[in-house]
Amino acid sequence: MSNVDISASAKLVELSIGLPSGRKKDVKQAEELNAKNNSDHVHNVTKSTLKGSVVLENAIKHGAQVRAEHTRMTLPYNNSGLRLVTNAMLVDYLAYMNDAEQEQSEYKEQFLSEYPDIIANAPAVMGSAYRADDYPNFGVMADKFRWSLEFYPVPTSGHFITDTANEQVDEMMTQFETQQDARIQRAMGDVYGRVSKIMTRLSGQLEPDKKVYNSLIEGARELCDNIKSMNLTGDPQLEGIRQELEKAMLGVDAVDLRSDDMYRKDVKTKVDDILGKFNF
Repeated sequence: MSNVDISASAKLVELSIGLPSGRKKDVKQAEELNAKNNSDHVHNVTKSTLKGSVVLENAIKHGAQVRAEHTRMTLPYNNSGLRLVTNAMLVDYLAYMNDAEQEQSEYKEQFLSEYPDIIANAPAVMGSAYRADDYPNFGVMADKFRWSLEFYPVPTSGHFITDTANEQVDEMMTQFETQQDARIQRAMGDVYGRVSKIMTRLSGQLEPDKKVYNSLIEGARELCDNIKSMNLTGDPQLEGIRQELEKAMLGVDAVDLRSDDMYRKDVKTKVDDILGKFNF
């Protein structure tokens, strides 16, 4: 696979989202519990200093959803947070992230507008657990809302050509190509894993005693569209799977599957044939 160059078909992307957690360690209560139970630093107590803020709860849920969508629309590259977004997926990815960033900005404004009231009510809400320094000033709290979306070119072996000795250059290029091959294999393995997961779930749901949901069928169709964008290496087997799955899902509806046992059996046979044919 060393002749595969993905630098022209994908970019590296790194997403970082920061939100205030409102969770603090309560050292005093932990010490009291340890003393009460005659234990040696066994207890840890965490308090929620911002509990009750619906805006913050929604912001945290939104952040989790964005991270999940980021994972869905990209492919793994390394273990440091960098992921691959293909050029074919880039427009949709940017559109989603632009909307998501704007939504987080709105949550930030809403939360900061209520923050003075949160501080004012904290003594009554927190009771004996209240500590004034659990509530930073407005500027510090504002800085806890962070959004960073950075793009980088996928490295090529040319980045490693230096003035060092030829032996070192050759060794570095060999190491780079080995690592790059592993990253490509990891990315493509991720795509195959997604296909295997959804088709296995489909096959299971199509069993006679199981209830079929349209959400899974739509998920399979969406995956077929995503495979077009995520087939970094132009893998003909992956494209063959995509075409067969797309054909198998054509016109399929959960209502019809629930009411027609023969139709359900026919669709399941098609799904199982793909699973068997491509040795998932």
